[in-house]
Amino acid sequence: MITIEGDTIAECHEQVIDYIMTHGTVKVTEDGETVRQLEEPISIKIRHPFREPMIHPGSEYGPRFAEEYVKKILYTTPLKHDGTDPTYTYGNRFRTYPASFRFSMNTLIGKILKFFGLQKSYYSLPTDQIWDMIFRLCKNPNSRRAVAITWVPSEDSFSDEPPCLQLVQATVIESDLNLFAYFRSNDMLSAWGQNAYALSYLQNHIAHGTNCDSGWLEIVSHNAHIYFKRDATALQKIRDKRINPVIS
Repeated sequence: MITIEGDTIAECHEQVIDYIMTHGTVKVTEDGETVRQLEEPISIKIRHPFREPMIHPGSEYGPRFAEEYVKKILYTTPLKHDGTDPTYTYGNRFRTYPASFRFSMNTLIGKILKFFGLQKSYYSLPTDQIWDMIFRLCKNPNSRRAVAITWVPSEDSFSDEPPCLQLVQATVIESDLNLFAYFRSNDMLSAWGQNAYALSYLQNHIAHGTNCDSGWLEIVSHNAHIYFKRDATALQKIRDKRINPVIS
């Protein structure tokens, strides 16, 4: 596991881009794109995710785009069901995850349903995993079970566009709400900065709900890569507006 640590999102963003462009291996993806990628996962720990600069000054995506992206992680996106809906949004997976529950038909609820001719003991309802995380940590701040996932096997196992962000886990340490996130695959140039920015707001949302302060944010990317040919212009913009000193 490769590790990077820094005070701000922008600082860490620049560090990981430098690292991949120096140590990454050139590969061709399933979609025929040329990337430079790391051969092992990378862990990036941001000590103060809400400290400026949260967005790298060379990023092609400014505050307005970032704020819109935050909404897609924090909230559900209404679906039109007209063929134009996205395959998924992280907010929809976190806030309306397709979950199921079972109960005994011998319980009071089971007897009532049986009375009305409803004989099933297996029902499905959407689950708000973020609310569940907050509830669990309020009930027990030492919980190690405040986890939310995005992967839905019945939808994603054979999908051409499965979620990159797989899970988040929140822990409370000395009144600080820390957030851990895991990506199965991560575009570290064009996507990681926005991912980290939105996750910091998710972290702050959970912290507020549990009456905690925001602590560190750690993001593990299992397959960290850069489309260095396709995104050559964006890569040059980052290099032209460096915030970290060049280490010779």
